[in-house]
Amino acid sequence: MGLARNPRAPQDILSALALSGDEYTRGGVAANPNTPAEVLSGLGVDQEWHVRRSVAMNPATPLGVLEKLLGDADTRVSGAARTNTALIPGR
Repeated sequence: MGLARNPRAPQDILSALALSGDEYTRGGVAANPNTPAEVLSGLGVDQEWHVRRSVAMNPATPLGVLEKLLGDADTRVSGAARTNTALIPGR
């Protein structure tokens, strides 16, 4: 999980770690600002709410993914998406 959260981790490694069966590793990748947009998009529909919440909080998450997470049935996820700085005008 430490490598998954390391902002200097190579994107190809993060892409591979995103496929992990370990939800905490996927959550680390979801929180990493260096994770590729397409990987964040995939993790945005993860079955585990805390993985989706990490995607929702990641400032590198594409706006389209954030918009979908705003409507997530789990309020911990939708609430996190509302606080993402990427949604704040002027930032």
